[in-house]
Amino acid sequence: MTEREELAWREWEAAWRSDHPAEPTFEEIRRSVDRQTRSMRLTLGGEVVATLAMLGLAAWVLLEEPGPARLGWGIAAVLHTAVVWGFVLWNQRGIWSPLGESVIDYLAIARTRLERRRRTAAFVIGLVAVEVVALAAWAAASGRAAETGGLARLWSWLPAAVVTGIAIVWAVWQRRADEVQLEVLTVAERTLRPD
Repeated sequence: MTEREELAWREWEAAWRSDHPAEPTFEEIRRSVDRQTRSMRLTLGGEVVATLAMLGLAAWVLLEEPGPARLGWGIAAVLHTAVVWGFVLWNQRGIWSPLGESVIDYLAIARTRLERRRRTAAFVIGLVAVEVVALAAWAAASGRAAETGGLARLWSWLPAAVVTGIAIVWAVWQRRADEVQLEVLTVAERTLRPD
């Protein structure tokens, strides 16, 4: 979500929480949905670039130091990428533009996008949990930490631990931010939807 979108949602939230909430207009909803669409396009472009960079890095490492462990990591990287992109393509199906130009259409797409972001946050937490369990099982089964220097070898896990931590913090934050936005959207729907 961009800063502009975040600011718009915060303004709506502040208005909703005040004693005299301002009623969002159709134009405000429309501008918000249009900003979300632009943000989704930029995010998708960034995700494609990041995916290509990470797969390129995995291929380079495998070519530079071939071996069974590196091959295993390469396969894990490709599998991870396939799972993530499968989810992304499935989760973003049908949310790129409203089906029409009415208030109901724009409110529907805003709600659907919000639900899909919440689903993404849950997916990230689930994927991280599965991958942490798999890595812990692999480390325990291989016993490599004990034979290759113990604690010194644990530092090699630091990048994965940082990425895991960031993913979990983002997912929890996103879920909480989406709960607030869901309340604001519900007020907007009550205000703008024809009875």
